Amino acid sequence: MPSQDRPAHPHPKLHGRKKGHRLRKQRQELLDTLLPRIVFPQTTSPIHNPQDLFHRRYDALWLEVGFGDGGHLAWQAKNNPDIGFIGCEPYEPGVAGLLSLIAADNIENVVVHPDDARQVFSRLPEGCVSRVFILFPDPWPKKKHNKRRFISPENIDALARLMHRGAELRFASDIDDYILWTLAIFFFTKKNLFFKLKKKRCVFWVFFFL
Repeated sequence: MPSQDRPAHPHPKLHGRKKGHRLRKQRQELLDTLLPRIVFPQTTSPIHNPQDLFHRRYDALWLEVGFGDGGHLAWQAKNNPDIGFIGCEPYEPGVAGLLSLIAADNIENVVVHPDDARQVFSRLPEGCVSRVFILFPDPWPKKKHNKRRFISPENIDALARLMHRGAELRFASDIDDYILWTLAIFFFTKKNLFFKLKKKRCVFWVFFFL
């Protein structure tokens, strides 16, 4: 894995909580012992070869933005052992939950970034990601808070840079307004993003849970 030779730059503004309830002793121990072994390098240095993040080579790289309690990411990693995964989640209890699942099933193909996913986007090389999951992101339902939503032209543009030809972006929400918001970002607000993905023959999946 790359050396962690330089401190990370100041974080982009993150909306939402990082700390939660006091963790049980076992989960706190996982944060103290397991996380340092599989953490995404906490520096500002670019990652020229994402394969260097892992202890062996994988067929492809998948990325989950906001993995929540870690259940989906752990399932994907366990059932796709030839894929390398990067999971991003700033909420500490969620990170601890994923670590518990990783330890229980001896999962070895996951790297964890316990902070804002945008810090990862700028450091990975262009066209390195085969699949992106954005599942049930915080909807920020109040209109005055809509600008806090993760789905934005800027963030999707950053993801489009990372996704190679034929890659997939999978988005799921049970909030109808957020689904419409997301479709608008792709097809109306920022048409060039949709065509950029289409040119690469990337697939944009929207899962409806209305």
